Amino acid sequence: MKKRLVVMCLGASLIMCTAFCVGCSYTGIPIVDNYIDEKADDLASAGISYVVENADDYASRGISYIKDNADDYASSGLSYIRENADDYASMGKSFVEEKSSELLSGDGEESSALFTSASDVNLSNPSGDGKNYVFSYGEEEFSVVRWDEHWKIIDSYKIENTTDMVFICQALINVYPIHGADKESFRTAEDMAYEWIQHNIAYQYLPEDNEWRVKSKDVDFNPEDQGKSFIQIYEERTGKEFKLSDFMGK
Repeated sequence: MKKRLVVMCLGASLIMCTAFCVGCSYTGIPIVDNYIDEKADDLASAGISYVVENADDYASRGISYIKDNADDYASSGLSYIRENADDYASMGKSFVEEKSSELLSGDGEESSALFTSASDVNLSNPSGDGKNYVFSYGEEEFSVVRWDEHWKIIDSYKIENTTDMVFICQALINVYPIHGADKESFRTAEDMAYEWIQHNIAYQYLPEDNEWRVKSKDVDFNPEDQGKSFIQIYEERTGKEFKLSDFMGK
């Protein structure tokens, strides 16, 4: 009876030792090492199969986790942007300058010009009042208002091709030229197109609910804004230094 008990204990110990050693990278026991080597592919295959079979469950849990924590992530992101807004403001100034030069030169133009000259614009004044003008661009008719030293194009943000901008501005000049910032010289089609680009940049990149974005959807040409970037215009209008944090929610 005692011999049988000893044999059973030794057998159980060997089984436990073998089971423990299966999970080791090296066991030092040849028979166990051979077993691991022989079964490695089967074990790997079983593991891969398990992952594949349960992939949808893992994905579902992952998506749920992201959804559950989305607000926290968003809050952290906004906090980070606000805390670093002033650093981004400096980069924003450089971006506006570089983007303006790029657009005015026609580099990276996304759409082909529709006009080949100012006469193609066909600017007209249906009412004959010398104030309310229209022109067609593509399939859409645009309204233009003139008063004193101002020309204003409604929904100008919809026109992005800088070549066409210059032709449209020249068409306005041909009807009624406006003075430059010195109140003596007259504005050129190119510097008016530059101002237009500033409005488009502000409209494209500022948050949708920002008042400056809303103002930027129409370009208002006037002597005071000649040659100025959006940031310069903002700083003059508000008397404050441009900071990205001014455009972020509190």
